Amino acid sequence: MNRIIFTAILLVTASFAVAQSGVQNGVRVERRTMTGAEYNRLPKQALPTDSRVYDLVGNVLDSTVVQRRLATYEYQVRTYEVGGSLRYVLTKFNERDIERERELEEYLKPGNPLLQKGMTLDLKPFESRADINALNGKAIVLIFWCEDCYQRIPDAYKDVNDVLSRFQGSEKLAIITVTHHSVDQSIAALKKSPIVNTQHIVAAADLTSKFETGNKPVIVVTDQDHKIVYAIRDWAGMTPRKLFLSLKDLK
Repeated sequence: MNRIIFTAILLVTASFAVAQSGVQNGVRVERRTMTGAEYNRLPKQALPTDSRVYDLVGNVLDSTVVQRRLATYEYQVRTYEVGGSLRYVLTKFNERDIERERELEEYLKPGNPLLQKGMTLDLKPFESRADINALNGKAIVLIFWCEDCYQRIPDAYKDVNDVLSRFQGSEKLAIITVTHHSVDQSIAALKKSPIVNTQHIVAAADLTSKFETGNKPVIVVTDQDHKIVYAIRDWAGMTPRKLFLSLKDLK
């Protein structure tokens, strides 16, 4: 199964597992939602053996259709139990999914009050490291990272990079990465797990201390007025979707 489908399966995972049963379009299905870690621990026999993707009525979908819909981040691929067999099924995000995202966003919000959703991002701490006047009118993606932030996730920012690469050339977006690591350590770490950016700020213990990120990854997204519209700590499967939805309407 290719990467974008695997990403979509984990897109709205949380720190809890949910199983729900019901009847849809005359077919009894069971929806299973689990964390990424739980998904990775599943034995192969607990995953669908059929790599094809279906719609809810049992039709096999063309892979180009699946890719196109997933690229909108309005759809996801989930595992459904149909007639005693697990299948990959393409579904559209519904209000229940969105509510779970809200709950997870609240649970994983950064601890520092300066990084709360709805706040205007304070750029003064960046004055000595960046031309903050050049950020006027730009949306900002601010990524605090460290080498050990994602210890067991190879190429940890791959899914985030996939989204950021779609907007990287926009004159209305700045992507700033921040770490307390030295220049040499940063270069070595980013070779293993690169992060799309427009500016790297390294050896920035003053900034990680100011915003109290410590050794935890934090991603903050602002609109063009620098109001924070998304802020999350740790790893959350919904982050690529939230990034895309936050940036797609850049003027």
